[in-house]
Amino acid sequence: MLPPQSILPARCAQNPNTFGRTPTRAGIDLRTGRFREALEHFERARMLDPQNAECHFGAAVAHRDLGANEAARECCETALALDPGLHPAHGFLASLNFPGPLYLKIIAMLHSHLRPRTYLEIGVETGQSIALARRETRAIGIDPEPKITERLAPSTSIHATTSDEYFAAHDVRAEFGGLPIDLAFIDGMHRFEFALRDFMNIEKHSTPRSTILIHDCYPLSRHTAERERRTTFWSGDIWRLILILRKYRPDLSVKVIGTAPTGLGVVRDLDPGSTSSSRTTMRSSGSFWRSTIRCSTPTSRECWPSIPTTGRR
Repeated sequence: MLPPQSILPARCAQNPNTFGRTPTRAGIDLRTGRFREALEHFERARMLDPQNAECHFGAAVAHRDLGANEAARECCETALALDPGLHPAHGFLASLNFPGPLYLKIIAMLHSHLRPRTYLEIGVETGQSIALARRETRAIGIDPEPKITERLAPSTSIHATTSDEYFAAHDVRAEFGGLPIDLAFIDGMHRFEFALRDFMNIEKHSTPRSTILIHDCYPLSRHTAERERRTTFWSGDIWRLILILRKYRPDLSVKVIGTAPTGLGVVRDLDPGSTSSSRTTMRSSGSFWRSTIRCSTPTSRECWPSIPTTGRR
């Protein structure tokens, strides 16, 4: 994806009538590094057309390039309040909230540090994340409609099926040569009950030293963290899984890394022999959360204990 300062000027150049002359000049200023001049133009445009989300977003980009991140965040949130579908603004806001490395970089670091013998990934899509597995790692990816564009290691295999179907039909330990799952990454259906089932199935084939990673568990905004998808940028209600695990499984270590775009959950101290009563409780929690779907979506950065990726957080 192009950075916002590239996207916005391109839009201005292609559709000058959409923005008017002032934002067009601002876009040119952004492209040429004249950030203060660009900000002046965008601020003038915001005054003339306060309902124009693009103008607020342009001001956010200029503020960020001038080092005023809080002002940039405020303008970006205003833009998204006016137009929740403004896709570049979502990625831009994520970069402000999580200024450290992207989640893929974190996953690569974990592969290097943990050196897992086995790796299971749910939701491979193009293969961007499963391609990070080491050549020595036996990796299995699960996705009902994989669209692999990355070069995968010879020890990696992809199963074109749903995770529920995979766990029901396959002997997971046998596919891993008799070994447990050392590292897993859940990035499938963006609804928490699917992720909950994936977690439970993975834990059964893990050890207390295994690690389960969960994507999309740190909400960026209310609109992008809803169960029903209404925006291009969408993390769904996976954040509920973190709350469920913390409430019903106090024996687990459940952390959230503040990494763009929507956080990375890290669950350790797994119990593959978790009692049936505990699992029943977790299944019951799914029905409970479905019945309270109107509860507040946690979007405040302060309400989520997280592992910082930079000194700022």
